[in-house]
Amino acid sequence: MFDHAGRSYVADLSGSVQSHSATGEHRWTTRLNAAISASPVLDPTDERLFVGTHDGTVAALDTARGTLAWRRSLPSHTDPRILADPLFLPGSKAVLFSSWGGRGWLLNAADGEPVTDWNAGAFPRAAPAADARDVVFFLRAVPERGVEWVRRHPGGDEEVLHLEPDPPQGATPGRLTAGPLLDEGRSVAYGVLPLGATARLLAWDLDADRVRWTRDLPAAVHAPPGLLPGGHLVVADLAGHVHRIDPDGGIRFSVSLECDYLLAGGVCPGDDRWILGDPLGRLNEIRSDGSLHRRFLAPRAIQGRPAIDPSGNVLVPCMDGTVYRLANQTA
Repeated sequence: MFDHAGRSYVADLSGSVQSHSATGEHRWTTRLNAAISASPVLDPTDERLFVGTHDGTVAALDTARGTLAWRRSLPSHTDPRILADPLFLPGSKAVLFSSWGGRGWLLNAADGEPVTDWNAGAFPRAAPAADARDVVFFLRAVPERGVEWVRRHPGGDEEVLHLEPDPPQGATPGRLTAGPLLDEGRSVAYGVLPLGATARLLAWDLDADRVRWTRDLPAAVHAPPGLLPGGHLVVADLAGHVHRIDPDGGIRFSVSLECDYLLAGGVCPGDDRWILGDPLGRLNEIRSDGSLHRRFLAPRAIQGRPAIDPSGNVLVPCMDGTVYRLANQTA
């Protein structure tokens, strides 16, 4: 991730957090006491970086030096890992974490003190989303019931907006990994609901407070959906296909990347292209006409989401432990 000055912040499974300048010079490295797989989040001032680890530790780092501002262990009766990306709530001046043990936590950003906690469901790995008023939307897997589409207000009131019952073969809560996506300009929120080997994309009308439409997808989905200009959606699935979906729910086209699965989402460079990696190490660009272009071949799999810096360069995390920087390319 990048701050407003173009400085980058990278966390990894060794427990290290690193920062580099906009021109690539190393600024600092801080090592925490457990692996990190959830993407850290910055506060709006770029002064603190919030990180969650596999042993249930959450930490706030000073972005100027990488020093610890505070650290806290979230209690868990089962598995303490934090696998869902944290979320900063500017109006509440708080940061939201979800423990794999099934609790959601809202912590004061200044000192890490708990504000409140709630039921996050079985194995929460799907990151939440929030609107401009700090209203949080998240998906919650409830064994023997199904997947709940939940809205939580800043005061703590909670509403289950929609329930997707368990598929006939039973719940698969561990595969609930694709978090919600908000498009406030068009008054819609999107969620990917698991249906066993397939998935259902749900569009929630924020004005009418009801389901606007649903679209069944042919394979399960691990990555969160992405948004293109004009309100079009992009969804990558576990069969190696990328679907472009119109704002009314119609599938514009589906592109096969000719790989077995797609774990991570992609990124839009500001126009109508969608860029994402695959397990064969290829960086793929899909254009608005459905054409597929290969931009880069890495030595190993690309299983993380690319990022774009303020200059338009694409940064690609690879399983060889390297982040590759590709110069800004136009269509």
